[in-house]
Amino acid sequence: MKKFLLALLMSISCVVGAQQIKTPVTFGDDTWVNVPLQFPFPLYGRVFTNSFMFSNGVVSFMNVGAQPTNSYCCEGVQVNNQTPISFHYTIMPMQTDLYPGPQSRFYTQGDATYQKYWWENISEYSSGNNLNTFQVEIKPTGYIGIKYDQVNIQNQLVTSAVIGDASRGEYSLHYYGRGMTASSVPSLIEYGSTGSICTSNPLADPACPGYAEAYFNQQCSANPLYAATCPGYQQAYYTQQCSINPLYDSGCPGYAGAYFSQQCTANPLYDSLCPGYQQAYFNEQCTINPLYNTGCSGYAVAYFNQQCQANGLYSQQCPNYATAYAKQQVLQQQNVLTTPTATTIVSPLPTTNTVNNTGTVQLVADTNVNNAITPPATTSATSVSPASPVSVVNAQPVSQNTVQQAAQPPAPTPTQAAAQQEQKQEQGKTEQKVANTVEKKMDSGAKGDQQKMKDAVAKVQKEIAKEAQEAKTIEAQVATQGLVVGSMNFVPGFDAYKNALIPDTNALLMARQYQKPVVDNQRAQRRLSGANELRWQQMVDSQYQIGK
Repeated sequence: MKKFLLALLMSISCVVGAQQIKTPVTFGDDTWVNVPLQFPFPLYGRVFTNSFMFSNGVVSFMNVGAQPTNSYCCEGVQVNNQTPISFHYTIMPMQTDLYPGPQSRFYTQGDATYQKYWWENISEYSSGNNLNTFQVEIKPTGYIGIKYDQVNIQNQLVTSAVIGDASRGEYSLHYYGRGMTASSVPSLIEYGSTGSICTSNPLADPACPGYAEAYFNQQCSANPLYAATCPGYQQAYYTQQCSINPLYDSGCPGYAGAYFSQQCTANPLYDSLCPGYQQAYFNEQCTINPLYNTGCSGYAVAYFNQQCQANGLYSQQCPNYATAYAKQQVLQQQNVLTTPTATTIVSPLPTTNTVNNTGTVQLVADTNVNNAITPPATTSATSVSPASPVSVVNAQPVSQNTVQQAAQPPAPTPTQAAAQQEQKQEQGKTEQKVANTVEKKMDSGAKGDQQKMKDAVAKVQKEIAKEAQEAKTIEAQVATQGLVVGSMNFVPGFDAYKNALIPDTNALLMARQYQKPVVDNQRAQRRLSGANELRWQQMVDSQYQIGK
């Protein structure tokens, strides 16, 4: 039935166009008829020569030469920048869901000067008694006239508007809402150069005076970002930038939170509340000091190095193990050599006698050196138990007036000679103990790498010699020189004490003088004067001190 009515309407439209008469046409529900124009019709910058009349209260100029793709059913559409493209370039006097009944009539009429479209007694789809009568007229000048004779829509959404390209804001909306009555719209709405609509609405046609300004204001009202000169553009731009990125300005809503997140992302140590702060802090501390925690990467290596630095004997893998071991042997040797015996030593006080130029020097071989040296007359010894501590009375400071004089010890008494002989025997035992201790240490730990130990000993000797040079007092120098003598010519596995004697060109000799310091080296003689003679005397006397 609808196909029959469509064909009938199309044939009638041709007759109407040719004879310029008003011809009634019966439409079916949601149908349309093609109405060719006998003049070019301008609408929002475009020109059309064809039109389509729809039963649902719409005249469309789209799809020229093709079939329309929309019946504009079934309720009114909201007109804005997002209006569907199928609604572009339309005149909608009453776009809703209309239903043709027995009483309904549709007409078209036109020539080269005008074109009209009539809807008479068309009922609302949901209520056949709610009848509506209205018409549309267009002219080649762009004139548009919409006239309402009867309006009665109670339930459907209805739209009354003229639309160009809605995406660009080309539209004029008269009414949109649920239901429509005579009071909803004026009885006549006109657009175009020959109509009064230009006065009330310059946007009705681009030919209207003031169209450009009205269009600009319309665009700015819809979106202040349309142009930089729009009122409210600055605030709209600021709001837009803050929405895109809260860090755009410190006044943006959410700036503080965004800044905090940014800083935490760049560096979790920025604040203790940052995600990942604990792990980042742990890593930082481990980087500064791997000993911060046992879980630090590199903790084991750092701990090992720390222990080696504190004590080279911590492990044989320590880089300074050989040096520390050699120094330990030298120090142990000195401790053994100075181990207290059952003797109380009183250091002799230097005399104020002048140097005796007729003093004698007794030279003996290394193996008999202890037997060849006679102790000073002022030294006395008293036997005590081995466990008793040694009491040492240091020499009194020498005045500046006696610096140039050498101390001349008196000849020993028979009692002193006997004590000295007993002391020599004890010292001989000590020497053997030192030799055995050094040999045992070498066999157990360092014998396999003698060259490495020799290098280490040489290093120790330099260190001790440096300490001797830096000693601030005669007592400190004497104590330090004992270490130098003990470490000289140290050879692992041999009797270090015997090799500690100063070597001569022919044999190892030790000089001991009681009356006057005489040496066989003229160059050295020049230096044995003044304070040096006094130091010589102190070194001679120290030969008989078991420990200090």
